[in-house]
Amino acid sequence: MKKIIGVIAFSLCLQNISHAQLGRGLDGSLGTRVFDGIFTKYDGNRDGKNGSGDDDRQNAPISKNIFKINLASLAFNNYSVQYERIITEKLTFALGARFMPETPLPLSANFKDQLSQVDTAFSSTFSNSTLSNFAITPEIRFYLSNNVGKGFYVAPFLRYEDWTLKVPFNTKLQSGKPLNISLTGNKTVIGGGMMLGTQFSIGKRIVLDWWIGGVYGGSNKIQISAESNTWALTSSEITQIQDIFDVSNGVFDLKSDITANKITITSDGGISYRSGLCLGFRF
Repeated sequence: MKKIIGVIAFSLCLQNISHAQLGRGLDGSLGTRVFDGIFTKYDGNRDGKNGSGDDDRQNAPISKNIFKINLASLAFNNYSVQYERIITEKLTFALGARFMPETPLPLSANFKDQLSQVDTAFSSTFSNSTLSNFAITPEIRFYLSNNVGKGFYVAPFLRYEDWTLKVPFNTKLQSGKPLNISLTGNKTVIGGGMMLGTQFSIGKRIVLDWWIGGVYGGSNKIQISAESNTWALTSSEITQIQDIFDVSNGVFDLKSDITANKITITSDGGISYRSGLCLGFRF
């Protein structure tokens, strides 16, 4: 079972890495001028000139809205979108949302045959475990170049995540009787972090936003439990199950709280990672 918990932790890490929201850049630059309002379009140019040619292009209204979809997360059955709003030449605000319906653990099909050769029960548990999640991520981006919404940026962000895990657990107790239960778990993340990325334009309307990498932490608690009135564990059986679930390896620490009719496993989790590639449209 320790292997199961380790795989779940790895799967959650994969999901966090896959989660990236999109960004998008804008043509032209505004120098040191601040936009004339968050919900209006800037209609001046860098030098405040009027005329034809380059000045006309500079005077064209600047689109300050970017809608994005996270391409990387689609591989993990995650549906992730982000809205970004230009505030100044170097500053933007973004709000992202992510949803994953109940789905098997990432890459479970790839490892099923290999795991069966080592441990048939573990392979079955791993293959039948599922995940679902929802997340909201507000962030502020500070662009390092003078191009509006283009180039490298650093992005402090906040994040709320809610994960649901379903893990079948089958074992034979010391008395010889089988114990077949389904552990249902929740992982809630409330915290913040920092990300480094870069955003560039493809034509006038399309943008690519590469989340090079970010880390975040905070309240990152995992809890899985099962309760039933149809089975009652003896003190020796409780000890047996505690030996399975109590894990402390310096990276992932689990603690069990087991009674005759209920099993609860908790962990403080750890640092999570954020990366991805996004495609966007500005308007």
